[in-house]
Amino acid sequence: MKKASLQIFTAILVLGLLCGTVTAAPGIIEGVDPTPSNSTTVTGMVGALQTFTIPLNETAEVIWTENGVNTTIPTGDGNISTLSHTIQSGSYQVTASIDGVGQLSAWNVEGTAGVPVITLSDPSSSSVSNNVGESRTFTATVSPTSDMTWSLDGVTLYTNSSVDSSSYTNSSATEGTHTVTVNAVDGNGTAAESKSWTWIVSPSSGDGEVDVDINPTDDTIEMSEGKSQTFYVNSTNSQNINVDWRVNDVSKKTETGVTSSSYEFEPDTSGTYTLEAVVSDPSGTYDSLTQEWNVTVQSKYYSSGNRIWDEDLGMATTYTWTAQSYSGFYYDLDTGVSSEEMTIKDIGRNINDGDIEYSTKPTETDFEYGSWGSYQVIGFMAEKYFAGYSDNTSVDGVDDVSLISDGILAKILTDNDDKESAYSGDALVLEDGYSLNIVEVDVNGDTVWIQLEKDGDVVDDDFITSGQDYVYETELGEAEAYL
Repeated sequence: MKKASLQIFTAILVLGLLCGTVTAAPGIIEGVDPTPSNSTTVTGMVGALQTFTIPLNETAEVIWTENGVNTTIPTGDGNISTLSHTIQSGSYQVTASIDGVGQLSAWNVEGTAGVPVITLSDPSSSSVSNNVGESRTFTATVSPTSDMTWSLDGVTLYTNSSVDSSSYTNSSATEGTHTVTVNAVDGNGTAAESKSWTWIVSPSSGDGEVDVDINPTDDTIEMSEGKSQTFYVNSTNSQNINVDWRVNDVSKKTETGVTSSSYEFEPDTSGTYTLEAVVSDPSGTYDSLTQEWNVTVQSKYYSSGNRIWDEDLGMATTYTWTAQSYSGFYYDLDTGVSSEEMTIKDIGRNINDGDIEYSTKPTETDFEYGSWGSYQVIGFMAEKYFAGYSDNTSVDGVDDVSLISDGILAKILTDNDDKESAYSGDALVLEDGYSLNIVEVDVNGDTVWIQLEKDGDVVDDDFITSGQDYVYETELGEAEAYL
């Protein structure tokens, strides 16, 4: 080949310096039992749902075996793997295991046939009342799944098949006392005990307060300074209402002739506030009502954000430090990416064993070379480590890789989009003893023969064309990494 120069646009990410490995195999956290407890017998009706959970000491792919059928479920928040199991007929086992580790937990399950059970869920009271013209929805649940049939005053209305919940709505009931009944029959033809509401419908006399829904329903609210909380009032029957929003007896917002109203409360100082929604009927038919909330606004740094916990400032006894409040955690000033935090519970003169919790998690960050998309990093003790490639990684030939799931921390050696000029025979010196040698450039300058060296030894060579990504794959522990 004729020696020629080539302007090469190089964006190189060298990932490799194995910084540490987690040698302990995944397992159940010592002192924390699975739910239900391991080796217990679980008895339930066929078709009912039973939840099984196991808390692990790290992320893992858990193989759940239900009566001989395998399902793989990865751990979620808190490294907990959860199985929602539908109880089957007869006696069988549910087990949880991990490849390479073996069985972690096992339960004996006894599925028994039973009578469906109906529960009046909304309203939960069996006696309700409305005025003529008002809409009322009745909702009931059944376990296990069954066909649910509704009737009004002994007249069948309709049936919902194979459901665990069903509703009936009526806005045209006449004055008087009515009976709303719901029945259920399961797939085996077993009938449940019917349930019913006694529904008293009164004349639309206009007596009583205006009927509205309030949110939040709890009249005691706690929030942090600088945050906001929205309060809502909605007419239950599309009737127009007037709403006057008041804070500490001072009117802040008034809306008239509306069917719903809201107010966003955003205090700028800590303290105790009384917030009221005074609701009235524009026609004067119904009496007005006042909904009152007692709002406690804690300081901005009540539960997190301050570098030093100070009892005199009234801070919460459960406090969280992040990279914004503790310089010992990793924080990228350019991107704002951080992943470490520490929470201390029951803060006092002494901190008990188990009351300090440190956590870190992978976060997505962009490559400096934008065409490559992004990859995952994780902070640990203020250092930045490579966590893996994700669906957002756009490098040709690079698949999803998670080093963290294999218990590996790998240092990021470099991530930049600098341009370099090189000629045949030149070498681009990289990090950690790597160098990229330009062996030859074809006469047209379209193809380059390159060799990758590590500590002077050739570990890979390839021919690449203009605009092509060069990827070198190696192993870190049991995981594959791409350099």
